[in-house]
This record gives sequence, structure tokens and C-alpha cells, in this order.
Amino acid sequence: MLRMNGITTQSPTLPPNGRTDTSLLERVREGDQRAFEQIYYRWHKPVYGFMLKTTRSTEDAEDIAQEVFIRLWKMREKIEPGGNIQALIFVIARRVAVDLYRRAGRMNA
Repeated sequence: MLRMNGITTQSPTLPPNGRTDTSLLERVREGDQRAFEQIYYRWHKPVYGFMLKTTRSTEDAEDIAQEVFIRLWKMREKIEPGGNIQALIFVIARRVAVDLYRRAGRMNA
């Protein structure tokens, strides 16, 4: 289980092929779309769940979760080898959420 800001979520499990997040992240860094898909399927639900609890909006949670993986793919070449995928994904999620609410605040002002 993962515990973040008082919220407990299930840890993504290893797929049958046994590839670790670290090895998948390295392959993503090299442009491997299949590795990216595996990371997406492994981490989308935890990111969505965390954002749903944070935003209390299914639409915002889904938008944020999608944007997290778009940004992850776009920045793949900058990923540090051996990096922590969980930390990276949730830092991106936090930034996306802040950006979303900043834009919403400007639109409502």
C-alpha cells in the first residue's frame, strides 16, 4: 500500500512479465511505447484515485490523470536513470493539479 498525505492507495503490482518500474522507466526514456503503456496501466488508477480524493471531482481527476501521462511521455528524455516512478508521477500530478486550478481561478476572475 502507498500512503500519501493521509490517503492510502494500493501499490501497483508487478505484471506477469515481472518488469519493474525502474526497468520500464528506463525503456520509456529510450522511447519504448509498450513500456509506456505498461506504466500507464500500472499507475493510471492510483493517480486517478489520489486526484479524485484530492479534487473531489471525477472530471478533474480524469483530466489530471491523463495530463500526467502526456507530460511523462513528453519529458521522457529528461528522466533520470534509476529514477523513482512513483515520486515522479505524483510530482507531475501535483503540478498538473496546481496548473488546472490556477487556470480555473483566472477563468472565474
